[in-house]
Amino acid sequence: MIAFALLASIFLIVFGIHFLYLPLLKRTAQIQNNLSLKKKATNTNSHYDLPIVSILIPVYNEESVIVRRITNIFDSTYPKNKLQVVVIDSGSVDKTRSEINSNFQNMVTLITEEERKGKAHAINLGLEICKGEIVILTDGTALYDGDTILEMVNSFKDTSIGAVSALYRVPNIEDSHVSSSEHKFWLQKDQIRILESRVHSTSWLSGEACAFRNKIVAKINEDTLADDSNIALQVISKGYRSVVNEKAYFTERSPTQFSDYVNIKSRRALGGLIETLRFKGLFFNRKYGYFGMLIFPYRFFVYLISPTLSFVLIGLAIPSSFEFIEYAGINGAILLGCLSIVAGFILRKVILTFFYTQLFTTIALIWLLTGNTDVRWTRSKSR
Repeated sequence: MIAFALLASIFLIVFGIHFLYLPLLKRTAQIQNNLSLKKKATNTNSHYDLPIVSILIPVYNEESVIVRRITNIFDSTYPKNKLQVVVIDSGSVDKTRSEINSNFQNMVTLITEEERKGKAHAINLGLEICKGEIVILTDGTALYDGDTILEMVNSFKDTSIGAVSALYRVPNIEDSHVSSSEHKFWLQKDQIRILESRVHSTSWLSGEACAFRNKIVAKINEDTLADDSNIALQVISKGYRSVVNEKAYFTERSPTQFSDYVNIKSRRALGGLIETLRFKGLFFNRKYGYFGMLIFPYRFFVYLISPTLSFVLIGLAIPSSFEFIEYAGINGAILLGCLSIVAGFILRKVILTFFYTQLFTTIALIWLLTGNTDVRWTRSKSR
């Protein structure tokens, strides 16, 4: 029963860490809240005037959505005279540029990048001309609620905060099983991000709504595939907090085709993996408090240890099955199978989310090991 015992042990470790992380965060957040009630906050700027905000939109072939996106920004409750909108067109071959010039002449700064060198390079081009104290990075396909920009900016009244993101709503939940799964995934992910923010910081920001202090992030690493994680971890490594504003929301359609979904999520996982390795100095570093001792180690586990152990579990599945049948007999194996099916049905939503997470991070790990790290991005085919 060596293979079966090993499989069971690894299985319990992987599932245990994933499912104990949330209650551990809740307990730690409660302790933090109790401590904060006993002392007055000293890091809030009481004379906070709304600053100039620069909004960066890197785009590639977004002619069908770019007018809607920019209009959505100007329709927000944030004062228009304090908004600088910068669009970086990264080699589009459609009418993206002409749509911007026709509809937003003298309202938007358009930077043209003839050769595509990756999203990070495009963002850095935009950062060079940003005038705002706060920079917000977003996508051409995202849409903000009316108060989202204002809510994210208001978070910076707390001088300890260096980066802020918003919560994600999937508008096309009913379109397919894939979009429904994305909705469930983000419900769980946002719950974790909120608790991490209350404890200290979250490194999982959203590139669709990623605000940060201009003075902290001069540029991002151009080999990154996860600009939002790169920004968050830069901010945290410089002694600031990275949080999610619970009153700020954005929407963006989820892919509806499974192959498209796997490609997008695996690429994001690869980006997260690369950034985890880049900022490995945060791992179990007491200098960064609960982030260094709890939150980043969990991130490290998610991106590296968990997918590695998943490989081992797959390899142990067949020999452990034969061992169990030999030890417990065919009736015992059937009973275990029935119990597994019942448990799987009861916990199907949790298990499906867990399965997808393991799938994406495993693919990402394979891509990293095989050198598949092209920084150029492509549009989703099924949004």
